[in-house]
Amino acid sequence: MLQMTLSFSNSILCDRLQPAEGRDVSESCAELRETKIWADVSRLTAEYSLRLLEQGSKVVLGSRFTADSATANQGRNAPTYGKLFNEDTSAALLEAFGKDAGDVGLAEIIGVLSKQPETYSDAACLFRWTCRLLSEASSYYTLDERCTDAIELIRAHARAYDFLASFEPDLSRRCCMQKRRVDLLDALLSKLNPQFYMVACRQIMFECGDALTALRDLNEMKLKNFSAKHSKPDSSATAEMERQAKKVNALARRALGMFERLLSSFKTPVDQTEPEFYEEEWLYSVLVKLPFIHCLLN
Repeated sequence: MLQMTLSFSNSILCDRLQPAEGRDVSESCAELRETKIWADVSRLTAEYSLRLLEQGSKVVLGSRFTADSATANQGRNAPTYGKLFNEDTSAALLEAFGKDAGDVGLAEIIGVLSKQPETYSDAACLFRWTCRLLSEASSYYTLDERCTDAIELIRAHARAYDFLASFEPDLSRRCCMQKRRVDLLDALLSKLNPQFYMVACRQIMFECGDALTALRDLNEMKLKNFSAKHSKPDSSATAEMERQAKKVNALARRALGMFERLLSSFKTPVDQTEPEFYEEEWLYSVLVKLPFIHCLLN
């Protein structure tokens, strides 16, 4: 119910808005879209949707939940739903569904957007809805004026691609999703000054390195599948395998470079020596990624 309550808050804000004399509601709503209250409602709704995507992704990947069964199943069943605060929310629901609903009932749309996704179709609807909300929030939280919040929104956008990729059966499309994730994080990192945003830069380096590793692994799978189909390759197949192998190695080098850049950020600025102790909040991340670095080197 929380998902739907947040989702329709934007609609209700517009519906309740009293336009100034000589102006219609659409003009006032356009101004409201650039306000903090609109951005915060969109951001909270996006965070909830992103959590549903993450939970569904973990199930698809076979991860174990540490929460109890009641918590793990939270959000699976859509609650009965009527008119929120006597507002007609049909238009908002159809927009949230992200496509021409056709004969799809409102109850089904509510169910898709308020539960943990189990299929690619449901995950794609949640993904589109999440991205739309993040875009709304980003209109107010910009890098130039509200950098810290804008960083979190872009990182959330990148995570949404990662979660959606878990549901995608097509290998090439999964590559495209991870590539988009890399592009978002790499572009964000290039805009930040580590002197002022070192913590954020480290988080982005870690996530970008993880995305590059995932992209490398997917391309390696493509290479293996191609090789299996061409047990006796001709010259064109051999050339294609060489091209794919070079791409896999290039991605490995980029991932390695990102992880090395992360580790280098902990060195003492004066003499570039390794720290005697890593900060507690980063110790786990460093220990987890060291084996990945050795694998990439191999």
